[in-house]
Amino acid sequence: MKRYIVYLNGIELNDDPIGLNSFEIEVVREDGFSGADQILREKTTTALQFVGDGYKFLCNQKKINFCGIVELSVDILCNNKYERLFNGIIQIIKIEFDLTKCIASAEIRDSSFTGRIKDYTKTELSLYFSRTKNCEQLSVVNKQILFGTTNVTSFDVLDTFQYFINFITDNTIPVVSDYLTENRLAITTGYNLHNTTGSVLDIFPKLTFSKLFDEVRKKKRIFMGIEYDLYSNPYLRIEQEDYFYTSDKLIEFTEIPYNVMEKTDTTRIFNSLKIGSNIVDLQNSDTGFNEGYTPDPYSPTDFSRTWTPQTFTTCGSCTSESNSDQNLLDLVNDFIIDSDIIYEALNVLPTTDEESYANDGSIFMFEYTANPDTANYTLDTETGVYIYNATLINSEVISNWFGYTPQCITLKNSTENYFLIQRDYGTIACGAVEVSCIEEVYPGVSPFAGTTLYDYNTFPSTVNTIFNNSNSANGYTFTAPQDGSYVFKQSTNIAYQGTNDTQPVYRPYFLLTDALDTPIDIVYGENYEALTINQLIFTEFTSPIITMIAGEKIYAGMSVCRYGTIDDNFDFYKVTDTKFELLKDVASCDTSEDVPNTRPILLEFKKYLCYSELRTILENKKGYINIDNKPYWIKSLKWKENDSTEFVLIGNDSLCGC
Repeated sequence: MKRYIVYLNGIELNDDPIGLNSFEIEVVREDGFSGADQILREKTTTALQFVGDGYKFLCNQKKINFCGIVELSVDILCNNKYERLFNGIIQIIKIEFDLTKCIASAEIRDSSFTGRIKDYTKTELSLYFSRTKNCEQLSVVNKQILFGTTNVTSFDVLDTFQYFINFITDNTIPVVSDYLTENRLAITTGYNLHNTTGSVLDIFPKLTFSKLFDEVRKKKRIFMGIEYDLYSNPYLRIEQEDYFYTSDKLIEFTEIPYNVMEKTDTTRIFNSLKIGSNIVDLQNSDTGFNEGYTPDPYSPTDFSRTWTPQTFTTCGSCTSESNSDQNLLDLVNDFIIDSDIIYEALNVLPTTDEESYANDGSIFMFEYTANPDTANYTLDTETGVYIYNATLINSEVISNWFGYTPQCITLKNSTENYFLIQRDYGTIACGAVEVSCIEEVYPGVSPFAGTTLYDYNTFPSTVNTIFNNSNSANGYTFTAPQDGSYVFKQSTNIAYQGTNDTQPVYRPYFLLTDALDTPIDIVYGENYEALTINQLIFTEFTSPIITMIAGEKIYAGMSVCRYGTIDDNFDFYKVTDTKFELLKDVASCDTSEDVPNTRPILLEFKKYLCYSELRTILENKKGYINIDNKPYWIKSLKWKENDSTEFVLIGNDSLCGC
């Protein structure tokens, strides 16, 4: 009996291909953020030379369709019966035909990921397409999801993954995910959140499989694997990464294999963690929204309970690469997930091509519950604000990555005295705010040399909301509780409402004084110039590090420069949504302790592996190999019959010692 049997499109070959005795099976786990794929699968890099009836078959297939594929199967003799060793495909366009020797040299690819999916994961696709790449019927995946009483055209994330794979594979490979079935996510466009009709370009987002997977992975730590049903048909499994590391023991080496090389995989050691969303700013406009819409920003005292970008650093001394970007775990999303922006988009008036909302073309991602399909809207008990995407806030995402992050990360870098003050001053008469450029009061920078400074404490306020503000009871004044370095942030919407054609220039500032209010120093932000009367200008300024002695004060305010006469009866300022915030101080930092499970230990060695042991591994690639009573999981494994198998294993335990 022959050792191998080869089939092309289910037809058994009489003439064995050259190279069959060197057929190599590889199990590979492509993971981390340094690789393009996040998947556990098997493949082969074997190239076969087909002769005789194999050559004739491939020649005929090329004449029929030189862009087609040929299904290849390899069976191996085991215990007097044949078992399936490998299912793959041959792309006819890549075959080299030696017309003199009648040899067809072909690269073999697996019949699942490499062969059918990998080449198209970065192909941009509109979710409107109704045909696969080879014109098979393709179902559009949109559904209506309720946001309150509003139906929003949306796209379930798992359905969208299946849509991509259907397009790529002509409906041949299913996508399965217990996690995304139980923890539903959907995407939509900003346009859909406030419009019920529109063009294909408006309603249906365009993206790639890789982009969608990357955006969801950053928040939910998902991973992929190729699995097979009872009939050896492949399907794509998407679950959280821990699913692909099981406690099933595959094989055991009671002694450390000969010539084992132990290394530390520095790509699995992170010095910092960056998290949040790139888009978190509201439009800060009074027009274009539903009547009665009033932004109620979600502002918890714990900054990690937001979607705002943050960088957390390690607490330990285990550093690796000198290039900080290489060991930065970047989990920041491009998709919009901020609850305040979702609420804003829902309240934008229906738009036209001429008047569009800034985030119309952006992709929003949100969590929802099925039956009925409803976006999750959760009451935050601390702030009293209902929020979307409660499980996508930074602290929740960090918990999803426990085990992959360093043992100790800094959750709050010096924020014991954190506060956020918010005021809405409304309309202020110019009599309360002198705006002409006069003699310099405090040190300034041109064109504000000689400008009167006004801290926000002196303005009459209609709203004064203070969060965790025990050290700033005097409004927009902060008193340092201890010596050290501090960083502040302020933002304001301001507009001049008057009759004079000369428009003012605004400049935010922070004024440092001693305990008796004697000026010490002042730091200015950039200039903001109004171009027209009634133009609402949004100003924002984050201070550099300011060194303060206990008892010294910081005043937040605005310097206004305007030349011309002032009429107290007609000239006013409108000041709204003013915020004053402490970003960093010198207090002790809060850390999150975690048992490290990054599996940074690499073991490389060669050892003979019989086919029955390989079969055990192929049937459960997620399990571990036991070495000296310690578990190690497959990073890569290359098997050839009658040759040593190349092992690269990962784990948490060092075998170092003699």
